[in-house]
Amino acid sequence: MKSTDNLDRRTLIATVNWLIFSVVVIGTIAKYFALDGANPPRVGLVLAVILAANGIYLQRGGSANAAAVFILSSMYIGFIVAGYNTGAFKGPIVYLAPILPVLSVLLLNRKAGWIGLVAILLSLLMLSLLQYFGKTSALLLGDTGGLISKYAVLSCSCLVTTWVVWDFARQSNAFAEANLTNANTDFLTGIANRRKIADALEQEIERARRSDSWLSLILIDVDNFKHYNDSSGHQAGDRCLIMVSDVIASFAMRPIDVVGRFGGDEFILILPNANASATCEIADKIRREMQVRKSSLDQGLSDELSLTLGVVSMKGQAVETPERIIQLADKALYYGKDQGKNCVVNAVFEAQTGSTKFERQ
Repeated sequence: MKSTDNLDRRTLIATVNWLIFSVVVIGTIAKYFALDGANPPRVGLVLAVILAANGIYLQRGGSANAAAVFILSSMYIGFIVAGYNTGAFKGPIVYLAPILPVLSVLLLNRKAGWIGLVAILLSLLMLSLLQYFGKTSALLLGDTGGLISKYAVLSCSCLVTTWVVWDFARQSNAFAEANLTNANTDFLTGIANRRKIADALEQEIERARRSDSWLSLILIDVDNFKHYNDSSGHQAGDRCLIMVSDVIASFAMRPIDVVGRFGGDEFILILPNANASATCEIADKIRREMQVRKSSLDQGLSDELSLTLGVVSMKGQAVETPERIIQLADKALYYGKDQGKNCVVNAVFEAQTGSTKFERQ
């Protein structure tokens, strides 16, 4: 089965092939009538037949690379022959020169583009020498016909060049967006990774301090995960982590809530504008939902899986640094581990005394 990239590239090559075919056919017909049937445009006819055959070859599953090479080779040869037959620099064909190396990059690769650039520069040099020594054919279209032809060819060159640049810009933007998503997303679970968590927490702390609003954080650890992972296998362990991330994400109800994988089997849920009571309630719902959903995992050892959750809620100015609020949530989490796991522990921070007490919910 072909990849999406290969399918897109085949579509691009086929589109370019039929676009050039259409331009050649229209230009050939226009030249034929402009000359009243005299001096038939043989080069255009041959090129149209070649491109039509190439399009059929692609439709029948032919090699995309071979089709691209065929298009470019035909255009380079056609450029030289047509340039020779239409007065070289006096005719319209030379205006197509810039698009040939550009199409080489688009249809093949950067190396082909450089080769194409050298080829077109040599072609232009050859045509200029032929014209200088009077070896090129005269342009038979007349002043008006020549002007119209130059306008049409130059417009076509501008259109194709703009389209190619637009396509590159589109692909570059899509690639940049994909890179940004990958840089901020945990590969296994699809939720925020450590980098994204750090950035989000920094932003929410600044916002909470400015507005003196609540900022809550839940640190979540999968109880007995190592034993389950070692006994059931890493694939089963991965399925467990994905299920846990889905459970937590189902309670990130607002766009401003951030759920992420903190590392290993630890997860985090950032809840701006949520006080301790609301956050502890959400934490307990996550814990209970895990008890329900774990039955979908491999039977046997899944019974021992559960979640321990450390909660910390702080008001605006009390939030000092990301490290501090995470440290408090981490202490609450391990207090819960010591209390038998499968529970929610709230870290109650006393701003006036700077002390913290832990309350199991």
